[in-house]
Amino acid sequence: MGKTHMELYRVALLYAQEADRCRGAGAYFSACLMIASAVETPLALICLLTEEEVEQSSEYKRWKGKKNAPFQDRVLGAFLQDYIDVAVGLDWIPSDAVDEELLEVALNNFPFISLSLYPKDSKVQRAERTKRFQARPGIEMLRILQDMRNLVHGPRWPRLGVSVTSDFESHCKFVFITSFQVMSCLFETIVRKANRKMADVDALRQKLSPKQEANLRDSFLRMIGSAGHG
Repeated sequence: MGKTHMELYRVALLYAQEADRCRGAGAYFSACLMIASAVETPLALICLLTEEEVEQSSEYKRWKGKKNAPFQDRVLGAFLQDYIDVAVGLDWIPSDAVDEELLEVALNNFPFISLSLYPKDSKVQRAERTKRFQARPGIEMLRILQDMRNLVHGPRWPRLGVSVTSDFESHCKFVFITSFQVMSCLFETIVRKANRKMADVDALRQKLSPKQEANLRDSFLRMIGSAGHG
């Protein structure tokens, strides 16, 4: 990975460590704010690692901002919602990567979280939200984290009808725990994409004759030798 990729990786670890410190101090709302940044960072990293795939997506083409700016500049200047849109469209948070035991607990607790975060939902809206969570738990966990993170803006609370209740801390704990599952899903996506690239390389190698492969290897070694003496 390049310098920017590695910096994003280090920043993600920093945010995750800060989130864990907040958790250790019992500041679960603060932990949610930090873990949201920890999740946002690998989303940007995956964008950079899969440039061609992202650029071809309809979600990326709808991003606002300078259309003619370099790809990396657009990615680093994007918003969490932009990353989420791409993650949904390209299935970066696969449901089969969600821990089954955690999913069962999350499904049982989601109705209570929904009442707290979305108090103005009608019964129909609440039912639809629950169905979406059951169908794509990884993505919906990410959306809940986004909505919790957005509560960092005080005026949103009365506008959305959200209140500080005795249950709020336990709801923050729930969001914090599920957010680590989102991070796990994202790193699973990175691993899967890396394995796919390795499979593509192996497939290409199988198409080469022994002579072609030897020439390619010699050219590669010469390149390394030149770089070492540069």
